[in-house]
Amino acid sequence: RKGRHTPWQVAKPSLAQEKKAVVVGAGLAGCFTAYALAERGWQVILLDQAPQLSQGASANTQAVLFPKLSAYRSPLTQFMLSSFLYAHRFYTALLQQFDIGELQGSFLLAHTQREANAQQSLSDWLQIYPELGQLMTAAEGAKQVGLPIAQDGLFIPFSGWLDMPALCQILAKHPRIELIYNTSVQQLELREHLWTVAGINTPVVILCNGYQANTFIQTDHLPIKPIRGQMTSIPANAHTQALKIPLCGEGHVLPARAGQHHLGASYDLGIAELNFSTADDETNLAKLKQLTPAVSWANQQVCDHWVGVRAATPDYLPLVGPVAQAEPFSQRFKSLELNARRWIAQPGVYYPGLFICAGFGSRGLTTIPLSAEFLAALINQEITCLPRNLIQALSPARFLRKNITRGIG
Repeated sequence: RKGRHTPWQVAKPSLAQEKKAVVVGAGLAGCFTAYALAERGWQVILLDQAPQLSQGASANTQAVLFPKLSAYRSPLTQFMLSSFLYAHRFYTALLQQFDIGELQGSFLLAHTQREANAQQSLSDWLQIYPELGQLMTAAEGAKQVGLPIAQDGLFIPFSGWLDMPALCQILAKHPRIELIYNTSVQQLELREHLWTVAGINTPVVILCNGYQANTFIQTDHLPIKPIRGQMTSIPANAHTQALKIPLCGEGHVLPARAGQHHLGASYDLGIAELNFSTADDETNLAKLKQLTPAVSWANQQVCDHWVGVRAATPDYLPLVGPVAQAEPFSQRFKSLELNARRWIAQPGVYYPGLFICAGFGSRGLTTIPLSAEFLAALINQEITCLPRNLIQALSPARFLRKNITRGIG
């Protein structure tokens, strides 16, 4: 039986159904998922509790397209690289039609010894794939950045920034997507292969509502945590207008847009409060000084700020796939506790027609496009575009399986 793998990540194919779906959450994950399904001929209703699109963590008007590159081979590294390349292709095509951002690159400072070591470990790989990144001295980096910098770093040519609310607007304008605002989903009810969501009957539901995705009975076993983040805006001046690309280190600063620089971001794990914090503004300004110690940012007067709550998982990978029925799933694969590699010739136990696409942390702009495309293909019962190890790495049921193999009830 060598080479056999228990297909715990596989859901039993659903019965023939109408191509109709309800997507809960009209942020970037919801808009991309709705768009990917609509492109396949599905009629999609996109629900959100807010009065308009992209009001949660996707309200950032200058989000950085930024991968986490690593020389260490892992599902996270593989997923991040695949996602980054897919997102770059998608956004490059989009920017030819819509002026919603710039993909001129970004620069990541080697701001700690650990980061410097991580960047140096990429050197052999980057010699083969220079389009993914180029190690530069501070002097070389300054030419790309447009401002003097004090540290060496990594220039990532395919990186850049995009306006997420504008991106969501473009995706949601698809003729097969219907938007419904001011609608809070309190519960999910399943009757005879149809879900009832906010009074709407549908064969398929996709939860794209970030850190709130595990607030339902069906999903309360999913380990999603909120991460509050605050961005700060300061006026640009004649000198700082020279910043050409996002500059990243302990924090990050964006090129001037409408006379302002956006900088950030704070990181408060487990906090979902949306109130503004003066202390966070001060922290962001302190990070700015570390990014560019030789640059005068005038009086650094805070002229605006923005708070969003991201959703994160314990292993930093999102939750993308069908939602498992926790108790039956755990019972079916209970024998994996004694032997994690045991072959059980049965698929997982999943709710019919219930899926999730959430938990993207601060890299949603990078990882959501491929995730939504994969999920839409899965729902549409197409041949998957991802290998088995990545499907398992993204599966929302991976934490149930992990608990079984660790003997956690």
